[in-house]
Amino acid sequence: MPPLTLVLLACGPSPAIERPFGPAEDLEVPHLNAPATAHAIFTRLRGGPAGPLARLPGRQVTACSYGTEVVCGTGHGASLDDAVQAVGALPEGLLKVDVVVASRPGPLHRREVGVLGPRTRSGVVPPSRLLELGLDLSSEDADPWSLAEGDPLDLVATVAWVEAPEGPLHLNRLHAEPPEPSAAVLRRRAVWAAEHLHRQVDPATGRFRYRWDPVSRTAPGGYNWLRHAGATMALLQAWERDPVPAWRAAAERALQALVAETRPRPPDGRDLVDGGKVKLGGPALALVALATWQRVTGEDHYADVASALARFLVSQQQPSGQFASYAPIEPGADVPERVSSYYPGEAVLALHLWSRLDSNPAWAASATRGAAWLIEQRDGPKPDTHLLADQWLMLALAGLATVDADPRWLAHSQRLARAVEARRSRAEQHLAALPDYRGAVFDPPRGTPAAVRVEGVVATLEHCRTIGADCSWLEPVLHDLLHHLMRTQYLPGETWWTSPEPVLGAFAGGIVDPEVRVDYTQHALSGLLAAERWMGHDPTPIEDLRGPALQVLGPSPHSAPAR
Repeated sequence: MPPLTLVLLACGPSPAIERPFGPAEDLEVPHLNAPATAHAIFTRLRGGPAGPLARLPGRQVTACSYGTEVVCGTGHGASLDDAVQAVGALPEGLLKVDVVVASRPGPLHRREVGVLGPRTRSGVVPPSRLLELGLDLSSEDADPWSLAEGDPLDLVATVAWVEAPEGPLHLNRLHAEPPEPSAAVLRRRAVWAAEHLHRQVDPATGRFRYRWDPVSRTAPGGYNWLRHAGATMALLQAWERDPVPAWRAAAERALQALVAETRPRPPDGRDLVDGGKVKLGGPALALVALATWQRVTGEDHYADVASALARFLVSQQQPSGQFASYAPIEPGADVPERVSSYYPGEAVLALHLWSRLDSNPAWAASATRGAAWLIEQRDGPKPDTHLLADQWLMLALAGLATVDADPRWLAHSQRLARAVEARRSRAEQHLAALPDYRGAVFDPPRGTPAAVRVEGVVATLEHCRTIGADCSWLEPVLHDLLHHLMRTQYLPGETWWTSPEPVLGAFAGGIVDPEVRVDYTQHALSGLLAAERWMGHDPTPIEDLRGPALQVLGPSPHSAPAR
């Protein structure tokens, strides 16, 4: 793959037909949004005939070739064909083209990175290049001009296309516009995510490749065992949906590594040290992974470890039902005073899941008391709009409702779902100019918050169905969240700018954060599987879905089950 360099071929200022960047309809130029036009542009750039381009109004065009290096040229003219010809000769490589359709003065807001790019007298830096080159988004002062040559003129919006195996791919930032969610669409994307996730498990150590930076094409350091446990759970969920031997083999390797990382906790429990701390969420998610293993495989050889983890969780519960978020590493050691927002819900879910597999009544009693404390004490006084979108608790409440008809479970599930709906509605103020904010959470949006809300919303919908309540108002919320989540997945055709193998099927941090991390894909995979289950079982044979993935990714490193 090409190194991260950019060469701009000089070009004078453009007399192109443009409008000020504003509402999304400014980018709705019918002929530029047509695949036939993109195909004609690529044909012309490779020396073919003009086709329909000579009849189309002139625009400023930047084309980039991704070969041994990234070389871009900019041209303009009276017709679109004139503009494409003015780009000049480009070296061999995969082609991407940006046609300028709108402009405005700076500065650039973080939410616009990848939507607007700088134009100088030397040419245009295509908007997506700001993400490809890793523009620092850590502050509001991100400087796109540092990636351009010469004095800035303005910022431009473009219609962008890239060559892809199935034809020109219409881009929005670094990804294509996703389809509307359906069972078939979600199933295909879940298979891609599972294929990616199981390939991240080291066959020798059982650890996941935790992070990948597609900009530098390196794996940054660090590890997180809570996220390891969550990723193991997601792989097992994928195997339950489609019993692919390689997925189970990778999940068991990861589970073995997780069990080995736990340690005895006197008098008779087990805990997990992560990042120098004993976090409630560590043994909780380890228990979730072990309970999922036993439920989906029927094998109970980790049952003793699971029960020891459950005993530790119960030991961390106060008489009020509240769980302590942290425990001392050793007797007498300091304990962080922080209270985790998510660890208690993880503990409630873990104990509930284990209570369905082990007859000890202590597990169900602890889960019930923990859920009641969260509902009445932590969340009770808050308005719905200020509640945390605690998907672990939403999953736990849906599970509790299957064995206990307590009306508090549904009432609080609906409150948490209202909080999700309120957070989603905040992004609507940006939709006119930024249509990829549909279903967004936070600003700039993050992909994983959308994914975990998918998990929670599906749990609430299934909870409502269990007891016959009408929660149809949540359906459009789910669709919007899924639509946003799908924007962050790397599929074939969307890796023109980086090494494909480490990212294909994975989910990025967000629409302005291209980094891949194991928990980003884990939550997305769990959400996709849940949403497909809710929308209806897609009947496509798994071989028909894995086939295209394997053709791109190559042989699996896990060819047989571990047992």
